[in-house]
Amino acid sequence: MTTKPNAWSSLIPDFLVVDYTDIGHRRETNEDSMAWDIGAGVVALADGMGGCRAGEVASAMAVSLFTNAFRCWLDELGVHLLEESPETQAQYLRTWLLMQVQSIHDSILDAAAMIPDCMGMGTTLCGVIIWGDQAWVAHVGDSRVYAYDRDTHVLHRLTRDHSVVQEQIDRGLLTEEMARTSSERHLLTRALGIGDEVVPDITIESFSENKVLVLCTDGMSDVVSESLMARAIRDHPIELAGRLLLSQANTLGGQDNISIVLIEKTKIAAA
Repeated sequence: MTTKPNAWSSLIPDFLVVDYTDIGHRRETNEDSMAWDIGAGVVALADGMGGCRAGEVASAMAVSLFTNAFRCWLDELGVHLLEESPETQAQYLRTWLLMQVQSIHDSILDAAAMIPDCMGMGTTLCGVIIWGDQAWVAHVGDSRVYAYDRDTHVLHRLTRDHSVVQEQIDRGLLTEEMARTSSERHLLTRALGIGDEVVPDITIESFSENKVLVLCTDGMSDVVSESLMARAIRDHPIELAGRLLLSQANTLGGQDNISIVLIEKTKIAAA
């Protein structure tokens, strides 16, 4: 779905999305999921967990519920948001993100309770809303979102992993390099479908024509260095950069499912 209703089309800039995913060399199924609605300015990526394909169910639920719900929210409130100040719009967005992530969490719990094969399923989630010159990021788990600046050639991470090893890094017990090979690197401290309540981290990043947003699962970030990600985006259009990074992750082992999404604002032609 890419058509923008006239009522709120001015709220959403034009941008390009490319995505690539691969099962890798060790997994029997691909439990990563991605979805987007360019017209509504929303993109989501998730990495599921759980047996009997349940992780695939959880991640697919997360990205579809996130993207579809935002389109419905805009259809209902978009025309009214046009009349509000940027500060009020920001309050609406933050509230929606908090409530929607909890709603998705509850839906996954309900599905797991009703379907025996889905018991214990869960998923990470990176949800991005492109809103004017800003990108709003809601994050749960250890999938990541980065921002690359084409002017400075700097890639920086917008999310902090909700994981045991990240807590150990924060306490000075592990270095980033040690965390890459830790036996506990896949143990999450926060995920959708696990526990009674989940609160996403919310980050706001400027999103101009010189920025590229990168969403990826840990099948990518565990093996491909941030410096290599930056070089690939610096030297190539995002369509080719994504393909090269996916291939590199497989070359470096492909021990997990690998997924990457790149987002770039469409350049405005000079008059």
